[in-house]
Amino acid sequence: DLGSYFKRNQAVTTVPVVEIETTNAADAQPALLIDHNAPGAVDAMDIENAGTTYALDIAVQAATGDGIRVDMVDSATNSAILIDGGAWLGTADDGLFTVVTDAAATIPVGQVMRLNQRGSGAHAAATLGSALWVSDVAGQSAANSDSAVYFTSDDTVTLWINKAAGTGTDDAVRIANADGGAGVHIIGSVAAS
Repeated sequence: DLGSYFKRNQAVTTVPVVEIETTNAADAQPALLIDHNAPGAVDAMDIENAGTTYALDIAVQAATGDGIRVDMVDSATNSAILIDGGAWLGTADDGLFTVVTDAAATIPVGQVMRLNQRGSGAHAAATLGSALWVSDVAGQSAANSDSAVYFTSDDTVTLWINKAAGTGTDDAVRIANADGGAGVHIIGSVAAS
């Protein structure tokens, strides 16, 4: 039941196995459409890469274009993007999810990462971390200086918490510590507020 099959066995190559090119500036349709209507547990696209570079490389050519857009149906309950790192090892300079930018040279007005929970209604139930949830269940290292979240900055405020006026009376910051240590441990000088 094989539909189409492309195969190349050549040591030195200068062009892709398959190339799709559109050149008319007025073309308003995608260069490739995958219309996958199978409702079962099957992937619409599967990429298997044995190389040491990227499995998928996207070069955005327009200054106002987005790299990847995921549009979910309103009733969706699963993740828009799911990364399963398995027994990931990583290195000191790489994260399982890494965002790198050199935009400081152009004095950007945006944020490197922005989480915007735009729902105006109340939560149906108590929800911890409705915009961001961070969990680390690993044990402490011998240095006993691990942290689930780490912030560092040079010339800007390292952490700014703004509790906007709303209908409730929730705290701006709430700390619960069950292991007997200090709720807040401050190292260094503290300026008077």
